[in-house]
Amino acid sequence: MTNPLLTTKLHIPPTRAHLIPRPHLYHMLDQGLTLPLTLVSAPPGCGKTSLITAWLEQRGLPTAWYSLDKHDNDLVRFLTYLVAALQTVQIDVGRQALAGLRTSRKPSLESVMTLLSNDIAAIPRDFVLVLDDYHLIELPAIHEALTLLLDPAPPRMHLVIATRADPPLSLARLRARGQLAELRMADLRFSIDEAEEFLNERMSLNLTMDQVAALEARAEGWVVGLQLAALSMRGRQDVAGFIHAFTGTHRFILDYLLEEVLQRQTPEIQTFLLQTSILDQMNAALANTLTGRDDSGQVLVQLEKDNLFVIPLDDERHWYRYHHLFADLLKNTLKQHRSEEQIHELHRRASQWYQVAGALDEAMLHTLAAQDFERAAAIIDENIDNLFNRNNPELLLGWIKDLPEEIVHGRPWMDVYYANTLAFLGQLDEVDPLIEAAEQRIKLDDPRRAEILGHITAVRAYAANLRGNGTDAIQMATLSKKYLPEGKPGLRGMVAYILADTYFASDDMQSAAQEISDLLRIGNKTGQVLMVVTALCTLANIKKVQGRLHQADELYNKAFQCMETQNGLGLRVRCAYEFGLADVLRERNKIDAALELAMTGAERLQQLGGYLMDGDLALMRIFQARGEVESAFKALRNAEKNVEIYQFQLATMIEFRTARVEQWLAVGEVETASRWARECNGGSEKEQITLARLRLAQGRPVEAQRLMEAQQPLAEAGGRFGRLIEILALQAIALNAQGLSAEADAALSQALSLAQPEGFVRVFLDLGLPLHVAKESQAAPGRASQEGLAARESFVAAAPLAQTPSEALNEAFTGRELEVLRLLADGLTNKEMAARLVVAPSTVKQHLKNICRKLDVHNRTQAVARGRELKLL
Repeated sequence: MTNPLLTTKLHIPPTRAHLIPRPHLYHMLDQGLTLPLTLVSAPPGCGKTSLITAWLEQRGLPTAWYSLDKHDNDLVRFLTYLVAALQTVQIDVGRQALAGLRTSRKPSLESVMTLLSNDIAAIPRDFVLVLDDYHLIELPAIHEALTLLLDPAPPRMHLVIATRADPPLSLARLRARGQLAELRMADLRFSIDEAEEFLNERMSLNLTMDQVAALEARAEGWVVGLQLAALSMRGRQDVAGFIHAFTGTHRFILDYLLEEVLQRQTPEIQTFLLQTSILDQMNAALANTLTGRDDSGQVLVQLEKDNLFVIPLDDERHWYRYHHLFADLLKNTLKQHRSEEQIHELHRRASQWYQVAGALDEAMLHTLAAQDFERAAAIIDENIDNLFNRNNPELLLGWIKDLPEEIVHGRPWMDVYYANTLAFLGQLDEVDPLIEAAEQRIKLDDPRRAEILGHITAVRAYAANLRGNGTDAIQMATLSKKYLPEGKPGLRGMVAYILADTYFASDDMQSAAQEISDLLRIGNKTGQVLMVVTALCTLANIKKVQGRLHQADELYNKAFQCMETQNGLGLRVRCAYEFGLADVLRERNKIDAALELAMTGAERLQQLGGYLMDGDLALMRIFQARGEVESAFKALRNAEKNVEIYQFQLATMIEFRTARVEQWLAVGEVETASRWARECNGGSEKEQITLARLRLAQGRPVEAQRLMEAQQPLAEAGGRFGRLIEILALQAIALNAQGLSAEADAALSQALSLAQPEGFVRVFLDLGLPLHVAKESQAAPGRASQEGLAARESFVAAAPLAQTPSEALNEAFTGRELEVLRLLADGLTNKEMAARLVVAPSTVKQHLKNICRKLDVHNRTQAVARGRELKLL
């Protein structure tokens, strides 16, 4: 079951009938556009929303609109809708921020809001963000989020807050800085002229100016008070008597007039209004379900025509809601005239309608309101796989908390679901006590005993993996497999993935491949595209470590075919395919193609939301290979930022820590690399390789050689030939530095022999070996060893890992860059080169920028001269 956003919350309400133009207020709102915030704060019924919608329609301003309700007191829900509203202005805003909030670890709100603010700041045009009915928000975290967004506010965004009460934001500070515009009740009240136009021209009452003045004075210009008075006076003979009796405070006027308006409806309409009052919004089908009618659509249209506080939520008039004041009265009246059980029955009907419609959140809200806790627990149980796959674990936690203790106590699996969700959030300290208590409550004759125990051990395995405890993770996951029945494919898939990740982190690729094959089998059997593509991409990554790039290619192609045939190209997992295949292309030194694929993945991920560490690491390595050092470090910084937000699994953290060290080594920052290398203390093969690279950069070749000598037999025995290539190349460098030329020749020759059949190239270039040595890995099989030895003289003189960054960059030209350099030498202009290459002039300009950076020159003439000097031309 999916739970789509209620898009009606993001629609600007249509301009109301009988609206009075208010140009002086529009001017006040115009003046506020130069400031970060406009606060429209006034009691209910003052026309706040109507004013803002009319102003926006008058001015034609790009607008992101968000109508709040009481259910938005949830940080993830609030930010989800906020981002969705912003995306009506700019489609790619907030993807990363929202993904950061929906992680397996409690995120830093400041980090999330910084990401969102940066995205908003990149919007290329001025726009208005409206938060309507903000007084319904009580959660401090949401107030904090808005405070962070406003300090400082993105320059092109103007925030408008409509509220009945001042929000707990930094209003005094904004006011003191001259950054706040305010409209209050005194500004919004109708003047006598406006009241006369409304009552006589819009409501057709034909009152005298004295009568208008009397009503205006007694209502104090209160818009809804005048509207209620007008409704009450329709058809009255004694208008003067009504006006004379129209006294009292706003609250009592409201109660009196609303009661009278309601009581003047037919019994059938009164019943309709009361039965549908439990809904925050409704359409004809939903109203029919609650009322038992078959003409609710006609009723809603007529209520709107009668101006009876029914507000359309879309231009097609499919969805409506009641004015908040009217809804409050209806709910209070419902409680007075219907029993608690009758009200619960209305909520049950609403819940069933929403459940059939696929709106799980709304179904649960009404189920809980009906106090049908047995059914609420059943809904959670039936939809648990879907709930775990969703990106709002806090919502599931809230639902379980709302269940009475006896309901949860009698269902130990509820505590297990709760613990599993906490683990997804990274709140690991709370996990163990919950599952231990649940474990003690499982009865020996419980038919679900094995399933619950299997789920408990799966949660323990997941938590152990996140804690970096591979031994416990494998032990618990293996035990979970014994417990879990075949009928629980989702849980069995989760266990297989945990085992695969942990085995991968501990360098057991054969066991990892076996578990991923199990995940693939489950995915194919259940038809879950997400599971199948995840398994294929993970298996491809294993093949890369095993030195089988051709098989990795095939697996990535299968993943794409699966998504293509199963309508899965719109899934976020597609980005894992693009990042993974991009890394294979980078290793083969097809840098342009690698960058294009990785950038496509990054752009798609920004649209789909979420975060994949593979993306930043792939881009970092590609940019470094292109000599775009600044971009490489930008990708690294993004990865570091997300490590603070996300809780990553064991293998991913090893990859991140080692990649960070290698990036600093790539630019010759040995001291910084050394500091970060202190985190590479897990003893994994990847960490040992990285430490060997560091030792070489530190001028300690003997230590580097010893490290790699220890790893070589382990890599050979484990079939990790992709890593063995790097181990041998590092040994060759270390041996050469010690003057052991024959041993260095043998190690390099063996590395090239392994690399050639699969096309490994970047492993040599990234270690600082000369380009023509790396090219030996692409030579014909019979020539690899011989030509590797022929490269001996250049290899000895190369002084790997001691090159300056500019020297290393000169060796990393792409084929297209060399082509541009040759055209440059022929004297072609940018436009002529673009026509020759069939690309945009901006693309040529970027190539020239890269060429100058790599050659360490500043203009076209210098680039050609330097290219000839290096024999590139």
